[in-house]
Amino acid sequence: MSETSARGAFPSADEAFAAAIRAKREAKGLTQEDLAKHMTMRGFDFHQQTIYKIEKGSRKVTVGEAVSLAEAVGVPVETLADQFPGSPESLANEVRHTGRDYAEALFDTVEQMRTLKYQRLAYTEALRLYSEQPTAWVDDAEGNKVPLDQIWAPLALFAGIGDYSTAWNELLSDYRVQITLKAVGWDPEDMGDEEKRI
Repeated sequence: MSETSARGAFPSADEAFAAAIRAKREAKGLTQEDLAKHMTMRGFDFHQQTIYKIEKGSRKVTVGEAVSLAEAVGVPVETLADQFPGSPESLANEVRHTGRDYAEALFDTVEQMRTLKYQRLAYTEALRLYSEQPTAWVDDAEGNKVPLDQIWAPLALFAGIGDYSTAWNELLSDYRVQITLKAVGWDPEDMGDEEKRI
């Protein structure tokens, strides 16, 4: 009798791990060869066949290998060994993990928006100086002269950065968001004032 049938509908931790590695690898767009290379870079002697055997369930992994495989496919190691994917605990772990990824992406975007804001200021100042010249014209693709205010100024006036800044400030000031961020591992109290502003 297999471990799966002995346990009922739930797979063993090894079976769950093998299935999850394949699913997460494919979701990330990695081939078995790609994943083997990731593992080699982490100091493991892995080949495409090694990944194949792991996913097939004919090769066990060490704790160190499991941790590195999880890092390579971008998920917590406990997710890969989850034998009860529909359980409340499993769903809560998934919310925490995806929420943390989302929060991190938001903070990365804020940093990009901050950079865009400063670049826009520099660009706007360059436009101001250039527009003071009597030859402030530019040729379009057909060689026609186009006034500065019709081709470059609208880009400098792009309102998306301001809209994002407003949305970000509203988001961080919402106590429900602060509770959520803490629940997924981000504490707004640990952020400096500069990090909280765009």
